[in-house]
Amino acid sequence: MAACAKCGTALSDGAGFCPACGAPVAAAATAPPPVQPYAVAAQPRSGNTVLKVVLIVIAVVVGLGILGAATVGFLGYRAIHNAGGSFSMGTGAQVSTADLGIDPYPGAMHVDKGSVRMKIGGSLIVTSVFITSDSPEDVVKFYEDKIGPEVKVEQSAQGTTLQRGADPGEKGDNLLITVTRNHDDGRTNIVIVHSNQNQPS
Repeated sequence: MAACAKCGTALSDGAGFCPACGAPVAAAATAPPPVQPYAVAAQPRSGNTVLKVVLIVIAVVVGLGILGAATVGFLGYRAIHNAGGSFSMGTGAQVSTADLGIDPYPGAMHVDKGSVRMKIGGSLIVTSVFITSDSPEDVVKFYEDKIGPEVKVEQSAQGTTLQRGADPGEKGDNLLITVTRNHDDGRTNIVIVHSNQNQPS
């Protein structure tokens, strides 16, 4: 049942005026409907969302990088072995004096971590690292005498390089010896790299 907008008296259906105050009933119809409140959704905190997205992207990139490196390593390993070759490093390299193509410096200590032995087709490449308390000059003199007149010697600020045979990258037998002083403990480092591309496959 409708009520008078002015005094609140109950109105009968179809009444044109309020029987109590005389106000026109049409005035009641023009009153605006009451406003219903509505809930406002809370805005998400964008800072946390952005941080989560960035961390997820970083995790995906790192994961793909590790997977890619493992895949490349595996494919390289398979390619070497499928070609009838072999690759070993560290203590598993087992580089012999015959592989080196020259005797190690007398009394020098072998560094297992520096050993590499790789054979692909008709090429054998080996590397060995040695350390001695003797001076670099003594080591260079020893290898100059060992190699003989065909030795090529190059001096630089880092140390001395002695070479015998073919130039690096060319086919044939090549021996490269690098002698440097270790500035941390004063000892002499010797790196011997021997490559021979005349090996039977």
